[in-house]
Amino acid sequence: MAENSGPVLEQDEKTKSIVTFVRKLPEDDKVVRFFDRKEYYTVIGENALFVAREFYKTTTVVKYIGSGDKAVPGVALNRSLFQTILRDLVIEGGGHMVEVYEDAGSQSWKLSRKASPGKLGEFEEELFRSSDMAETPVVMAAKLVVRESGCVVSLAYVNHSTRQIGACEFADDDQFCAFEAAVVQIGPKECVLPREAATPENRRFRDVLDRCGALASEMKPSEFGTKDLSDNLRRLVKGGNVEHYREVLEREGAAGAVAALLSFGELLADRANHNKYVLALHDTGAAMRLDAAAVRALNVTRQRGDPNDS
Repeated sequence: MAENSGPVLEQDEKTKSIVTFVRKLPEDDKVVRFFDRKEYYTVIGENALFVAREFYKTTTVVKYIGSGDKAVPGVALNRSLFQTILRDLVIEGGGHMVEVYEDAGSQSWKLSRKASPGKLGEFEEELFRSSDMAETPVVMAAKLVVRESGCVVSLAYVNHSTRQIGACEFADDDQFCAFEAAVVQIGPKECVLPREAATPENRRFRDVLDRCGALASEMKPSEFGTKDLSDNLRRLVKGGNVEHYREVLEREGAAGAVAALLSFGELLADRANHNKYVLALHDTGAAMRLDAAAVRALNVTRQRGDPNDS
């Protein structure tokens, strides 16, 4: 819980320019936008109310910019609290994307950095400076194929802390109970999906991620292609012997999910990752199957707003 103290939001021309800028941006309750004022950060609109309630634990810090019906809520926060919120949103709590904007001059603002649970590189200094830093989030890629005979789900996940990549594919029902159980079991903070039409099946598929608290992101369907996967795995996995992972590569859907995962996380871009990872076929039946509601009922995972949070 943050103390009810910190910088005061100045209602100057710079703040007003932020309000004008935010009004032009698309609304997305999964994105929290911060404006870097050098001495402090500013958040505007629904983001400001969210920060006040969840981190300051009071709305008394909220200041309104403007007057009457057009007044917009705003909150100022120092760098220490920004780092706390950043850590919570993309690592500990997950389910959110963070964007930081900087002054571009002439009362304009530009996106300078962004992060999600699967893309933390631009905030390494803030996130990995502390020795009590939580483990890096598990990230997943998943693809749904709907056939006359039923639904087939392919997925892959990477655990950077243990250097493990798992992949599998399986038949599922039209409510995606097996997929939900797998998401609960693996616990990703972000899941990458191919950018596809919003069919009823695809909407239900995404709903599973929302119930499980995983941020859904999109990539081009072509990123799930396996053309260069064998060569990429030779560089990434220990020993470089792809034949050891033939049981994954022979499953086209699972292999495609691995390819998307490598592309999204840019694992090959960092040479420190080369020859470090292990790839294995994931056994979805190796643990008790629970859905998101059962996990919440058992209180086995941390929920935002838990009275034990500090």
